[in-house]
Parts: sequence; structure tokens; C-alpha cells
Amino acid sequence: MRKAFTMIELIFVIVILGILAAVAIPRLAATRTDALVTTYLQNFRSSLTDIASYYTAKGEFLAMRDMTKINNYDDANKSLKAGGVVFFMTDIGGGAKEKCIKFDFNSDGNLTITSVPSPNGQACKYLQKDSTFKSLEKSYQLGGKGIAYY
Repeated sequence: MRKAFTMIELIFVIVILGILAAVAIPRLAATRTDALVTTYLQNFRSSLTDIASYYTAKGEFLAMRDMTKINNYDDANKSLKAGGVVFFMTDIGGGAKEKCIKFDFNSDGNLTITSVPSPNGQACKYLQKDSTFKSLEKSYQLGGKGIAYY
């Protein structure tokens, strides 16, 4: 008699592989999202530091492309000398992006960071829930009457 696997043994193997795949695939997807959120958080913090340094050195806001090398903004060429709003963008899949974080500049040297309500993408949702982001979501007085330049 030949030695071979029975049909029931093959079915058991297929079921076990299915269970492993059902557990592993969501974990791998979550790991990818976590890595993306970490990258966005680093980019956000770097650009915030770049903007504060630029304003401290020059005493004015310019376009985002002039103040930081981070490229996650909806309108990096928009002049912000007289104030304005720029959005930090995150991926939502398929090459599409969405507005996630609002940078609100005013001509007095104040910068307010707020979350965009009801994001669609997972990366933006996780970024907005992150405790580091929540600690940075506030107003910054970089210039104005409370700051003296010497």
C-alpha cells in the first residue's frame, strides 16, 4: 500500500494555513500603518521645528517650501507673509492624499496647529490620536508684541 496524505489531513493543513493567514495579514497591515504614522509624526515635528527656527531667524513666514524641506503640504508655494492656512497631507491609498493637520499662520507670528475633523484614512486617524501629536496641537507665539528682537 502506498504512503500518502489522506484527504482529511490535507483539509486540516488548509484550515490551519487559513487561520494563520487570517491572523497574520491584519497584523502586517497594522505594522505598515504604524510605520507610516511614525514617518508622518517625524515629518510633522521636523517641519514645526523648521518653521519656528525660520521665523526666529527671519521674523516672517514665507512659503512652506522656503521654511522646510518636508513635502507633505497641500500648497507648499503659497505665500504666508500676511497669514494663511496650509494643510499637512497624509495618504489614503491609491496615491490619493487627504488634509490631516491644519497649520494656521497669522501676520503677528502666531501659528495654530489643529486636527482636520473626520479624516477618512487610517494613517491620519492614528496620527491625530497619537499622544505626541496631541501635545503639539496648540497655538505657538513665534513673534508679535510678546517677543522682543535684539
